This record gives sequence, structure tokens and C-alpha cells, in this order.
Amino acid sequence: MEMVGYARVSTRDQKLDLQRDALKQHGCTKVFMEKESGGKSDRPELKNALAYLRRGDTLVVTKLDRLARSTFDLHWIAKQLEERGIHLVVLNNNIDTSSPAGKLLFTMLGAVAEFERDLINERTAEGRERAKAKGTHMGRKGQDEKQVKKALGLYAARAENGLSVNEISSMTGVPRSTIYAKVKEQAIT
Repeated sequence: MEMVGYARVSTRDQKLDLQRDALKQHGCTKVFMEKESGGKSDRPELKNALAYLRRGDTLVVTKLDRLARSTFDLHWIAKQLEERGIHLVVLNNNIDTSSPAGKLLFTMLGAVAEFERDLINERTAEGRERAKAKGTHMGRKGQDEKQVKKALGLYAARAENGLSVNEISSMTGVPRSTIYAKVKEQAIT
């Protein structure tokens, strides 16, 4: 019977150190770690962890939302583990699915985690709508037309001036993608 840890953060600049240390301190002999969104169900290291586990092993996570961000995924993972005779321990909530009380708490907290995520999404959408109603520009800042014209002129004359698209982009502040898109749109060769 082995204790196996799974640690996850959502973004590249977040650190896994605290989770890894907590899992090791809890007795995990192996820890699978990745930087992926919890909303994704195709997380490679989670798949590796699940494949590694054997009957009688315990999967340990520091928090429930490190394992999954939807109740559906959470229950799917828990069902797979249960069918294979593998326990689940969530450190910050003191959940251990080897007991009936642990299974109940696991189910309730999974529903709460999904509810929280849905509330965040709802508030974000409301904030976006309020900003749009106020006339706040959403998304990328538009390009200055003068600069775009200058970039296209330099692009068209690149045989004479010897400038690369990167150099034109640096000089004008117009992204390469915009230059290419405008060139295609205007069929400049």
C-alpha cells in the first residue's frame, strides 16, 4: 500500500513547492505534479498518477480543487478510484474516502467547489457586461491607423529598405500578426 501524491497549479508562474512538501510530509513516496487548468479533464500527470495507483494505494491531494474543478469530474475520478480499491485523502479538509463520513464530506465539498467556480464565472460575466455598457473597450487595444499605414508602407518597400517584418514591427509598434493580416487583406506582395 503506497501513498501517492498529486499536485497541480493552474498557471506557469505558480509554484508547486508547498503542495509537494505537504504531500511528502504526509508520507507520499511518489508525487505527480503539473501546471494545467483544473477545468481540463485531459491532464497528463493526473492520468499518469491514476495509472500508477494499485489496489490498496491512497491518492493524496492538498485541496479538493487541485484534483478537479467540476463535480462531474470529481465524482468520475472518485468512482474510478473506488472501483479499483484506491482511497482518496484531501489534506486541508481532512477527507479520507475510506470511511462513510469521508465519502459524504467529499461529495458535499465537491459540490461547493463547483458552486464557487460557477459564482466566479457569473460575476466575471456580469463585470464584463457592466464594462461594455459603460463603453469600456474589452480585449486588445486597437492599433493606431497611422502606425499600421507606416508599417504597410515599410513592408511594401522592404525590397528597397531591406527591413524584416520583425524590424518593421519593432519600429512601428504594430504586431507582426497585424502586419501579416493587413498584407493578406490588401494583397500586398
